[in-house]
Amino acid sequence: MQRTDTRFHDAHRPTDEFSPQAAMGESTQSQPCLVQLSGVGTGRLFYLPAREGAIQIGRREGADLCLAYPEIATEQARIFVEAGQLFLENVHPPQSLRIQGQPIVERHRLQHGDRLQIGPYLAFKFLQLKEDEIACQEQIYRSSSHDPLTQLANAKHFQDLLDQEWSYAKRHQHPIAILCLDIDRFRQYNERRGFSQGDRLLCQYSERLQQSLRREDTLARVGADEFAILLRGTPHEGALHVAERIRQTTKQLAMATDAARCSLTVSIGMLSTIPHPAHLPLSLLQSAYKQLHHAQQQGGDQIAFETPSPTALDAELCR
Repeated sequence: MQRTDTRFHDAHRPTDEFSPQAAMGESTQSQPCLVQLSGVGTGRLFYLPAREGAIQIGRREGADLCLAYPEIATEQARIFVEAGQLFLENVHPPQSLRIQGQPIVERHRLQHGDRLQIGPYLAFKFLQLKEDEIACQEQIYRSSSHDPLTQLANAKHFQDLLDQEWSYAKRHQHPIAILCLDIDRFRQYNERRGFSQGDRLLCQYSERLQQSLRREDTLARVGADEFAILLRGTPHEGALHVAERIRQTTKQLAMATDAARCSLTVSIGMLSTIPHPAHLPLSLLQSAYKQLHHAQQQGGDQIAFETPSPTALDAELCR
């Protein structure tokens, strides 16, 4: 299962400990929320404090609502409770924060239905939602962005997250790595044990994979037995270490699941790079898939990667 953040740390990761019940305390009344209307994570709900407290909004890593877009200020705004009312306060030039299209000079008392625009592209709506409305909105979001079996990010959501992470890595010149995984001979496992057992194995495997990753990494199910992993700030050596740990984890799961009759191995394709202005994020993913195919052609249970010269890597990623 996909591990989730426990605060607003990233716009594309849901929160657990800051739940509607926690935000409302003992109240069963409506919960103040922001619903994201555009950008990566469209449809997401962000719970706001109902009685006391404040959240910080900005590009800074560690902000309560972290929006990793270059157009967003490091410290953009904050939402706080005062005298039982929620206020939005601008801490950046007023043109970058708008309500109903009008710039906020200092602060604005939030009202149900307010449309908030942060920067040139990101839009949110402030709503007071009942418990059943929250459940419905969360279900809509998860059905569009997550795999229904494993609850991991789906292929489309993974691509959106890759685009955002790529922009962040390019701006800060941080390394970024992708692992593409394919369970070897999974079709034979399904035929031998049945699809229900195959689904159960996929769920167990997803949990094991997530346990092998850091909080800031992203795991997605992108095919029937294919997974993709996005490793933030990870150079080649670190990505290779993660890949090897996953390869060993896969064998351990096989021993725990069906050691006598069905071994389980995985093929892994890997690529790590520091983004260049001419590079495209989709090319990074395609290159990792190319390495995955190399690993499969060599018989599986292998990690394939390419460590060319910078010039050769530029040529590969810019194709």
